[in-house]
Amino acid sequence: MFVYDWDGWATKWLSLFRYLLRTKWSDAELASKPLKSALVMASDFTHGTAALSRTFSNSELIHIRFPVTLPIEEIVAGINHAQPHFLTAYPSVLRVLSSEARVGRLRIAPRRILTTGEPLLPEIRADAETVWGVRVGNVYSSSEAGGVAVPCEHSRSHLSEDLMIVEAVDERGEPVAAGERAAKVYLTNLYNRALPLIRYELTDEVIVLAEPCHCGSAHRCIGDIQGRLDDMFVYDGRRIHPHVFRSVLARHAGVGEYQVRQTDRGARIAIRCDAPVDVPALGGEIAWALGTLGLTRPTVDIHIVARLSRDQGAAKLKRFVPLGRKR
Repeated sequence: MFVYDWDGWATKWLSLFRYLLRTKWSDAELASKPLKSALVMASDFTHGTAALSRTFSNSELIHIRFPVTLPIEEIVAGINHAQPHFLTAYPSVLRVLSSEARVGRLRIAPRRILTTGEPLLPEIRADAETVWGVRVGNVYSSSEAGGVAVPCEHSRSHLSEDLMIVEAVDERGEPVAAGERAAKVYLTNLYNRALPLIRYELTDEVIVLAEPCHCGSAHRCIGDIQGRLDDMFVYDGRRIHPHVFRSVLARHAGVGEYQVRQTDRGARIAIRCDAPVDVPALGGEIAWALGTLGLTRPTVDIHIVARLSRDQGAAKLKRFVPLGRKR
């Protein structure tokens, strides 16, 4: 449980949506009307984003929520009816919505698209930007601190360094240089006086970028987070990064989404398909990749599903599930 007083709760909301509000106020057309934002995310109001949108939906920024657990047909119909200016979704859902727009079922023209809650994979970003012709920004947020990094109008994710201290460190807790991948971050919030956090650990693999952003902000930028330290699969002491699976799965255009569960000697992979997939060939490629990393006779079991399982509360898709994890 993370406790906020009123000022802290309002600041958390602003940390997430200040760039959207700046977009509204700097655009003459948008400034003169209510701004509609469609959110395809968690339905549970104990989840931070759901509770925030219920608190602060107002005449300036109207949040229209679509629980990610709804059938995709209902989500598409609702978004078509709302015609939002902004679209915010989990990356796994954005991939599905892009497919719906490509075939003409989802008919909207969002000014901006945001993702949050899950790693934004490069192929998902590229697909959405091709379909809608707008940039996709990635919000790095947490229930503990709000908008840790929020995208500007150039879709670069800026650390909220006026509201928190973010330290990128390695597995031993030592600082890493700009441009190097951190194993985790230490987070110290500066605005939540009801429940201060000092060097709170988040196991996200962050890369702090060295170059400044063209938007002019002095806040440092980070690259898209591609995983967490606890996403690693460990076989007999040998650590396997999720990229081993991701890089192969991304090469098969028919794979819309996937979930990889570690097994004793390999993985069991559920895939949702947008087009035909050569399942034996896909399994062979992944097994070969695992073999090159030292696994002896790895086994890869791939099965096609209509829908992937999600966490019950936040409804996020856990793409990589190590042994011993339920989700």
